[in-house]
Amino acid sequence: MVNVKLLRNNMRYDLLLDQFKIDKNMIVPNEIKDSLQRIFSYIYHQTDILYVEFIDEKVLNNYIKSHHANHFSEVCFTQCIRDIKNFIYYLEKIKGKKHLPRVDLSVQNLSFWERL
Repeated sequence: MVNVKLLRNNMRYDLLLDQFKIDKNMIVPNEIKDSLQRIFSYIYHQTDILYVEFIDEKVLNNYIKSHHANHFSEVCFTQCIRDIKNFIYYLEKIKGKKHLPRVDLSVQNLSFWERL
């Protein structure tokens, strides 16, 4: 008997992984690849998102909150912020996406940083 939930998770994993792939002919710094791997892992394990287009400001803010809740044990605060910047760079420059998440990582976004 086929485990439908497992099959669905495998399909979701493959679908997301395909959207995070970098063309083998492209030279991409390892820092960006590492950032994408961490964002991918978060999206797969902590959300039910199927398409990169659904990753918005709220999801990326929750990425920061998740690392904060773990006391930045996996990556430091600055790396967490660089992960988001690298992900947006990837969407814009490598994937050519027009609609990008608008994440305000500046100190002017005081209300977010205070809630964190």
